[in-house]
Amino acid sequence: MKRYYALDLRKLAQNPIDGCKFHLHEPSIIMSSSINPLFEQQEDDIKLDEYSNIFTSEYRCPEIYTAIIDNCVISPRAPNLPRYWGLFFQNYYAFNFLSNDAKKEFSKNNYFQCEDNIIYADLNQFSKTHIQGTSVWFYSFKNLDHLLRECLPSLINIKKLGYDLNDLKFICPELPKDAIDLFNDFGIPKENIISLDNVWLSFDKLIVPCFSSFGHLHTPTKYYTDVLDYGKKCNGHIKRFYISRKNAKERRIINENILFDDLQERGFEIVEPGNYSKSQQRELFSNAEIIIGPHGMGIANAVFSKDLTLLIEIMNTDYNRVSYFRTAQLRNAQYGAYYIKPLKSDFNPKNNRFGDVLINRSKFLMFLDFMISKIKK
Repeated sequence: MKRYYALDLRKLAQNPIDGCKFHLHEPSIIMSSSINPLFEQQEDDIKLDEYSNIFTSEYRCPEIYTAIIDNCVISPRAPNLPRYWGLFFQNYYAFNFLSNDAKKEFSKNNYFQCEDNIIYADLNQFSKTHIQGTSVWFYSFKNLDHLLRECLPSLINIKKLGYDLNDLKFICPELPKDAIDLFNDFGIPKENIISLDNVWLSFDKLIVPCFSSFGHLHTPTKYYTDVLDYGKKCNGHIKRFYISRKNAKERRIINENILFDDLQERGFEIVEPGNYSKSQQRELFSNAEIIIGPHGMGIANAVFSKDLTLLIEIMNTDYNRVSYFRTAQLRNAQYGAYYIKPLKSDFNPKNNRFGDVLINRSKFLMFLDFMISKIKK
């Protein structure tokens, strides 16, 4: 068994290692915005101050870097977890790719053993698929929002480093099929996309972007919006969207149809984004000006539009999130959140972790009309 010691890739800036190149593109910085979010509560006993305090005008972005590592090995994904891989090179493993929970899962499933910050492993016992040449770790996630914030931004720095996307292999484990066309929209040749699931991989040279090793959902950099302006040009014709979650398993507005006539009178198109591929969603929302709907992955489409002027989320009080307010900030759009208390568990389907809601038609429309009047001034 060989010992592998934890190495924070960010420390390569001060302590370089042979066979590893480190590029710091941007230090950790404070992002700020003048966007003033507005809030409304459906039920009188909702304490708005407790929910709105996460919507800060400033937030800190992590540093943006790229590591390029020779002769490395990546394990399969940690069992029972949505992300985390073992990335091994020389006598080290990438601290940035593993959580403590992931280490426990790897140990429990006999991939390797962990003690404090040391991993004990015999990597020679595992059969590996070797990828020749220069590759990019490009985990695309099953969730569109993660893909847009933590995968695509890597392309900016890859191009800054002088690489031609045609010369690179993009390693995309667990690749959603509809992500391939989206990647192609941004210049990645389909034949350069490699999707291998649940296998050990070895590489001649691997480009490791920082975006895949920690979350940017609530602290996105400008790379998140900037990269979307590089892709194939789009020309969507719909200006106002209501996003439905009728096909979701939780956090649905179960009486949302009572809004539809009023929304259509106001020029809104009713859309369920899941009915479209990721590339089609990008085209559909490319010229949107106003987007409203329940918090969820469909709202991620707001970032596709440079013309966005207003984003309104219908927010469950049991699922309060700031991520799409950050989208509005980076797109310089007005933002509003309309809070609703979820139905009690007796009225929700089994295994529904976050409840469905009923919306008050007149109260919501009053808030919507008020928000639209704000952007017209």
